[in-house]
Parts: sequence; structure tokens; C-alpha cells
Amino acid sequence: MSDNSISAQLARVRKVLKEAVDEGLTVIQLREDYDCMMPSTRAHKLRHIRRLKHSTIWDRARNAQGNEHKTARYILFSGHWEGLSMRNLKMTDTAPYTAAGWGND
Repeated sequence: MSDNSISAQLARVRKVLKEAVDEGLTVIQLREDYDCMMPSTRAHKLRHIRRLKHSTIWDRARNAQGNEHKTARYILFSGHWEGLSMRNLKMTDTAPYTAAGWGND
């Protein structure tokens, strides 16, 4: 994988979560197997910007070094997330997010 732009990471995370169906994927799996450095940030953006419905479940998993960690497991559901969206806030409220490039891809 050579493209590590935010858009490419979001597309990868969305694709692999869709393929994982009911099992979902952990932060460790997304980081190590799919080259996504900030899986929690990508999951947040998928929910709040792209409006994808997913669940976060706390789990325990081992990383490549064999160390056990408490980690989030993300499970993607069909349909759109109906909660508060970053798109529904006033521009002054989202300025830090747009300045960081969150709404620009």
C-alpha cells in the first residue's frame, strides 16, 4: 500500500469493515494489517462526516509483539448514522475540524 492519504485510509477502513461483517476489526488489526495509523480518528470521521453507522466494542487483543491491549473493535452496520453530525454544526463550531482537513476530502 503506497497511498496513505486520509482519503485512502478512510476508503481502506470502510472497505475492510464492510468485508469483516459481524466480526468487525480491532484498532490493532486496522493499524498493523491495513496500514492505518489512527484508526479511531478514521472511525470517528466515518461516523460524523460520512454518516456511516458503526458500533465500538471494547475488546482485548495482542499486537504483533505479543503484548495484550484493551482495544476498540469497530463493527459496521448498514444504513446511515442519525446522531449529531459535524455537517450539522455551525461553521464556527467546525473550524478546527475543517482547518485540520477533516471536511476536505
